[in-house]
Amino acid sequence: MPILAEQRTYVAGRWVTGDDVVAVENPADESHVADITATPLEEAHRAIAEARRSFDDGVWADAAPRERARVLRAFVDHVESAREELVPTLVAEAGQSARFAEMTQLGAGTAIARQTIDLYLSMPHEEASPVPIDDLVRGRVALSVRRHEPVGVVTAVTPYNAALIMGFQKLIPALMAGNSVILRPSPLTPISSLVFGAAADAAGLPPGVLSVVVESGTAAAELLTSHPAVDMVSFTGSTLAGRKILAQAAPTVKRVSLELGGKSAQIYLPDAVHRAAGGAMVVVASTAGQACVAATRMLVPQDRKAEVLDAVSAMYAQIKVGPPSDESSMMGPVISAAQREKCERYVKL
Repeated sequence: MPILAEQRTYVAGRWVTGDDVVAVENPADESHVADITATPLEEAHRAIAEARRSFDDGVWADAAPRERARVLRAFVDHVESAREELVPTLVAEAGQSARFAEMTQLGAGTAIARQTIDLYLSMPHEEASPVPIDDLVRGRVALSVRRHEPVGVVTAVTPYNAALIMGFQKLIPALMAGNSVILRPSPLTPISSLVFGAAADAAGLPPGVLSVVVESGTAAAELLTSHPAVDMVSFTGSTLAGRKILAQAAPTVKRVSLELGGKSAQIYLPDAVHRAAGGAMVVVASTAGQACVAATRMLVPQDRKAEVLDAVSAMYAQIKVGPPSDESSMMGPVISAAQREKCERYVKL
């Protein structure tokens, strides 16, 4: 299958190479997919410096919202135009079905991106906000103004299970608001995120406004979440990593947005119990259960519990596990051998 051929990383308008590589593995058969150049740490420093410069100089932040929208629409169009290589890339690096890669990651991702642009343009970005002032002394109400302004330099860290759609969800709101952004994708699935660098070039995004930093370890991530020139960190991933990021961001009092792991519940009232089996199927079939939004607990009426267990068991018996390249497969692999061993350990326990 043709996959994205780009092996360099994108820093402040330039494609860069380094001595180290990130070897990407296909989780379905553990075959080698590609070697991506790891972003040298000095280039990660440059990404921060150029993001700071581009924001402080106002090359993007001071542009009219409709001009930012024009550029970002071209940005999204370019990503969408890479469909023939991008979908197989998502399948190869994440072990997801072509249907999930095309409809959810690319299709829903581009739709969300365009909706975000339109939403931003439709919103009032300055409005009156009456608040009580000097309550203890004069007891009066004064007029304040709430104004939407860009935060500054934003670090966006995305997970392996939805690299493309999460990239859109983090990049487009931040860029549309006028921020400069440094994207750091998961080392397990970095290839697809390089399309954002190509899109930045194609759309004419000013140098320094967007960088894509790839690494196999965490040195760059730690730099990007602790550096004083970074104003905000947006992270989606594990609770353990989220705790570390919160600690790294605390000394400089950055704004932090964390979307971490959880145990969401599916709640079925008596008139909806018949839908429980289908809901249980969706949780595991789309991404082999690897999703922060997976509703992995089910609450049902006590007197229907046995019925639901039988229905869910029957539904799970129909799931065909196999390689994503097989169109009849309903569920692919988990992302790595380490994750597989973790699942097996839980089953044993």
